[in-house]
Amino acid sequence: MNRQLIAIFGAAALFGPIAQGHNHITVDTANGMQDDLALLRAGVFPGETETIRAADRQLMNGPLPKVYELEVPQTNGATQGWLTHDTDLLTFTSDWFYGSGRLGLGFSFFDFLYEQPGEFSIEIVGVEAVYGQDEARFVHRSPFDEAASDGASPSSRSLFLGVGRHDHGQRMLIEFDGLYDVTYRLRDGGGIFRTDASSDRKSDVIVRVSGPMALIADHNEDAEINAFDVEAVIEGVETGALSNDVDGSGEVDFFDVAELLRTIGSLR
Repeated sequence: MNRQLIAIFGAAALFGPIAQGHNHITVDTANGMQDDLALLRAGVFPGETETIRAADRQLMNGPLPKVYELEVPQTNGATQGWLTHDTDLLTFTSDWFYGSGRLGLGFSFFDFLYEQPGEFSIEIVGVEAVYGQDEARFVHRSPFDEAASDGASPSSRSLFLGVGRHDHGQRMLIEFDGLYDVTYRLRDGGGIFRTDASSDRKSDVIVRVSGPMALIADHNEDAEINAFDVEAVIEGVETGALSNDVDGSGEVDFFDVAELLRTIGSLR
């Protein structure tokens, strides 16, 4: 095994872009015409550089997925788990493109000066474990609303965005520790804009969140995830210790090292 090569990849993963930082995802449409596809955009507010990767709609921070660290214990309420340490790490809005006229049908010929706007909401349509427990419950809250991934109806899985709104005080909660991809989908309750998933999924965005990952990937048990965990897995490859079977294949090999590096890279 080429330890030097692994060390190089490990350093690249460890010192990638930092996960935290306030940013926005906002609503837009192509032209504001009936049946236009409603879009989600990132990186449009001043100073924000996040992008949504076209291939799979993952929210990116440079070359790596942006990760929101949920690290405050939530011990009461309907869901116990891990909460963002502050509000507005991620804020969904519908105000940035409001002045463009693309979020409504403009002036009606039959009702002078009446603008018919979209009635936008963001629905949680999936939570997938990248590294952690399946079927983790995820909640996105605003001061006025709450969306839960296991809601029985679309409205209970959705956060209302309206049009021209910028509601601060949003927080996220994940039930378990681990690394999870949350898929949000834009909806228009007004029936003006088309927002169902299409081949390019421009109505979707995938946001990566993490509970305290030290509980999962801390292979040398020093309460941190770092290069020493890579070394511990390499030693496991050499000794065959199944405690270092990172990818769950039933054996310890190079793929476990690669999986750990991918996990560390996703955290940064």
